[in-house]
Amino acid sequence: MFEHIDVSRRRFLRRASVAGGVACLPALWRLGAPQNADAAVPADYRALICIYFSGGCDALNFVAPYDVASHTRYAGYRGAVALARQSLLPLQLANANAFAGRQVGLHPRLTYLAQLYAQGDMAVLGQVGPTPAPLRKTNGAAQTVNGAALPPGIASHVDQYREWLQQKRDGVYWGWGGLMSDTYRSGNGQPQLTNISTASYSPLLGGRVTSQFTVGHDGTPLSEYLSDYNDSNGTTVAIAGGSANRANLLEREIAVTFERLRGGAEALSAATPSTSLFAVQPPGRNELAQQLAIVLRIASGASSTGMKRQVFYCTHGGFDTHSNQLARNDADFTSLNAALNWFVPEAQRLGLFDKTLLFTTSEFGRSLVANGDGTDHGWAGHHLIIGAQVKGGDVYGAIPELDRAGDDFTSTGEMIPKVSVDQYGAALARWMGLSDAQLTAAFPNIRNFQSQTLGFI
Repeated sequence: MFEHIDVSRRRFLRRASVAGGVACLPALWRLGAPQNADAAVPADYRALICIYFSGGCDALNFVAPYDVASHTRYAGYRGAVALARQSLLPLQLANANAFAGRQVGLHPRLTYLAQLYAQGDMAVLGQVGPTPAPLRKTNGAAQTVNGAALPPGIASHVDQYREWLQQKRDGVYWGWGGLMSDTYRSGNGQPQLTNISTASYSPLLGGRVTSQFTVGHDGTPLSEYLSDYNDSNGTTVAIAGGSANRANLLEREIAVTFERLRGGAEALSAATPSTSLFAVQPPGRNELAQQLAIVLRIASGASSTGMKRQVFYCTHGGFDTHSNQLARNDADFTSLNAALNWFVPEAQRLGLFDKTLLFTTSEFGRSLVANGDGTDHGWAGHHLIIGAQVKGGDVYGAIPELDRAGDDFTSTGEMIPKVSVDQYGAALARWMGLSDAQLTAAFPNIRNFQSQTLGFI
């Protein structure tokens, strides 16, 4: 599984910031952090799988307005970017009178997702985005009902990427997936493998105690760059190892982190089955399918590594569609549909579908108003939750009224969140076993919202 890599000092320092999710420095920040906040060891195995839609997925063409009145307004705002109503894949609601009779349909390329929804294995969460408290619209703009400051940089890629995936505690941003994992990581046989990214660094995965572990798309841990498995002269260990012999506190912490990652890489390599475990190989040239294949391989080996709880992070697509949106969405949604059409049957066959929840995120939705043949940055969006434990076949959260003068959009066309990321993450964290007190620690704004369950699990 490992190839020979000659690691120089400069190459090590550059790659150390990738393997383990900026492996060294966050470990230094956590010096003195509580190490005993973990919950009792769970008896079962559960994993969350995040699929991050890079660039800002256009919610209104992902889960599009379908009832005649809403679609007519949508087409008026969207022009050439609007999808034809007859092309959409309509989603039946458990209560046809919910959301003032508004209905939605999936993008026409998402045929398998429509099937998952119909058979009850997929739910839609509508109008979700980062906000510290419930919002109201005043003079064309949104403001919180309790006077809390709005998230910084709404419609900014960098700011909203962080707002979606992190929480600010004590003046420091921690990934909510990491804060969640801090509570149970010590119950894992290999704690360093608790949070795993298949797509380089993710701010979601780093907590006060938990660091991310990064693997390559071929299943090879990127933290091999920190090891000397085939390095006969010990170059890497000389640079980064030898924690027992390090007198300098900074050097010692870096060495401890390196040795932990190296041990994790060895354990992961030994416990990860080959692709021969699949009845059908993942579709070629489908990057998301390759990432999901790695997730299934690692999850299949969880009993060997003593893992009870894990969070995985994958990415998909290039959704920053300021132009040529219809063609670009066609390509991205076609590959998403194909990846999930492979993943779900394999997860079911391997006995993992009822042990995993797959959920989607993106830094923002896109504007209601087209800019020609594309859309600009927005705020809230719609997302999917997939798994055997999901109360599927329904839409949760909200379906917006398509009117810039109404309560669901700013005057400039950004969808206003009706569900917060805190509520979304907390619902997932409850399934992972967190208590009410642990939820509050991981999601400090959750106390501002009346509903903390959302109902989709």
